[in-house]
Amino acid sequence: MAGFLRVVRSLALLLARIGLGGVLILHGWRRWHELGMDSQIAYLRTFATPFANYAAWGGTIVELVGGIFLIVGALVPLVAAVVVAEQVLIIAYTNWYKHWNLTEVHGTQATWNGGYEYNVILGLLALLLVVYGSGAVGVDRLFRRRNKEEAEDDQEPEPRQRLERRMDSRPAAPTTPPRSTPTSSSTPSSTPRSTGTPPTASTRTSSGTAPSGNTAPGNTSSGSENTTDTLIRPRS
Repeated sequence: MAGFLRVVRSLALLLARIGLGGVLILHGWRRWHELGMDSQIAYLRTFATPFANYAAWGGTIVELVGGIFLIVGALVPLVAAVVVAEQVLIIAYTNWYKHWNLTEVHGTQATWNGGYEYNVILGLLALLLVVYGSGAVGVDRLFRRRNKEEAEDDQEPEPRQRLERRMDSRPAAPTTPPRSTPTSSSTPSSTPRSTGTPPTASTRTSSGTAPSGNTAPGNTSSGSENTTDTLIRPRS
């Protein structure tokens, strides 16, 4: 969309340059070749214009040479600024008292009034070229550096590539560190601590070693009797 608007703007600026440059060339040619410079100098002197000779020749050269420059698109902002200044001087010295209207209509007849609306239109059109320049079609384009927006528009990627760039530019999802499991050393010991109380007779009896499977039954009974005698024998 931005590229399309840039093309339309350049085309509009080209038409404005050709139109304004053509009008200026026609005016300058008429003053210099048809009417003659003497008549132009005499016309300016009737309005007490200072330096009428220089003003007449300067205005004619600006219109002829400046019109050519506008059409080819060379030094457009500078030439357009000079045209704006020319139109302001024409209004200030020759047209201000004639008011706005270019013509006066009385009933069915129209008479030439020579107002300054025509000069205002030319000045505003030249001011537009001062701001925007020659556009994409013109000699100035060959000597002007391309700005950042135009370079990006010329290298605009395809829709698929733009989608891939957007996917690559997204931040990666944060990874959660694994939870640490407690080690065996941190678990409390399941072995109960021994108390300081002496074992009783029943405890001693039960703590005796169990007979093995190879021991005879008789030996097993005698061993238990000896153990009982030992446990209940009084201390000396």
